[in-house]
Order: sequence, then C-alpha cells, then structure tokens
Amino acid sequence: WGKALDFVITDEEGSTCFGRCAQKDDFYCYNKPVLAPADGYVYTISNIAGDNEINQVDTRKNWGNTIIINHLNGLYTQISHLKKDSFKVRTGDFVTKGTVVAACGNSGRSPEPHLHFQVQLTPEIGAATHPYPIGYFFEKAKGKRVLRIGEVPQENSTAWNVVASGLLLDAFEAKPGKLLRVKYNGEDFMWPVATDAYNKTYIYCRKTKS
Repeated sequence: WGKALDFVITDEEGSTCFGRCAQKDDFYCYNKPVLAPADGYVYTISNIAGDNEINQVDTRKNWGNTIIINHLNGLYTQISHLKKDSFKVRTGDFVTKGTVVAACGNSGRSPEPHLHFQVQLTPEIGAATHPYPIGYFFEKAKGKRVLRIGEVPQENSTAWNVVASGLLLDAFEAKPGKLLRVKYNGEDFMWPVATDAYNKTYIYCRKTKS
C-alpha cells in the first residue's frame, strides 16, 4: 500500500472533527458519500466489518469494508474502510465516474473515519499498489491554491476537487449543429460542429477545408 492515498475532510483549522471528537459522527468524513473514481465494473464488495469506536482498530479485518472496481484498462481501484451495509451497488454493476458506491466509515484498521484509496494492477483486496496520477485537482501550496494536472497529492497536503462552471461547460461544449464564431488576426471564421460516420464530434473549417 506504499502508493495508496488516505483521505480525510478537515475544517479551516485543519481539524478532522468537531466537538469532543469522541464519536464517529463527530468526524467530518463519516457517512459522507463515496464516489466511483472512473467508469468500470464492480469486481468485489466486502461487507464484513462493523465500524470501530474512535481510537479502536480491527486488525483481523484489516481493510474493513471494501469495494474493488475493474476499469477495463488493466487498472483496478480499491476503496476501503467503508461503512457497513452502506453499499449502493452490487458486484457486476457497471458504474460511471461520480456514481455513489457507498459511504465513508471506520471499519478495519482505522482508528478514526477516513478513506483508503489505491490503484492496483490485479483485483485482489490488498494487492500491491500502482502509482497513478489524478487528472485534475486543486492543492494548497504555500498558502495558495494551485491547479494540479496529472499529479498525485503530496502527503499531508490539502486537496480538493475542481468544480466545473455550468456556463463555461455550455459555452465550450461542441454540440452537433452548433456554429462557432472565431476571430483570429482580425479575420472572422465560422466553424460548424458535426459528427462523422462513427458518431464522433468534430469541428470543420470551411475556409481551410479541414
């Protein structure tokens, strides 16, 4: 698990919990929805362990409740320490990126609620980890927000998801039938959006015929 990532949710002070921090529900990430990181098929679900009390661990069921997803490109992901009986999918289900698969828990070797995530090349629970970058995320570096592309978050860093703007998505989405008006070096271009025989979208320039 040397290349695995453990995630928690913190507040502005960097704390993972509030109040007395004595109960599972005092922790920000407990019972939060866990999403599929990419498209794939649910390969394995292990729903075998109850949640530990805070500062207790279950070394007999080290990984706790776990899901393995087969992404069909030689990669599998393992997500562990999930809440018992929280699974929203079944073995064999096809899931898309962002599908809720379970809830964050405190099962297995987990003294406080957190999420264990790893990429691996074989489907066994606890298989050797494989280093793999995350597509896009923000990371706090020297007090500033930095956009990371194709990197792995640094240990003990604060990272968060990139939230897309609906207006920008709509503006830049190339829908078939849409006409893009482009101005370059004082010259106007009209680029229609179309699809080919394989239903793939492309942009056509009438002036350059490309």
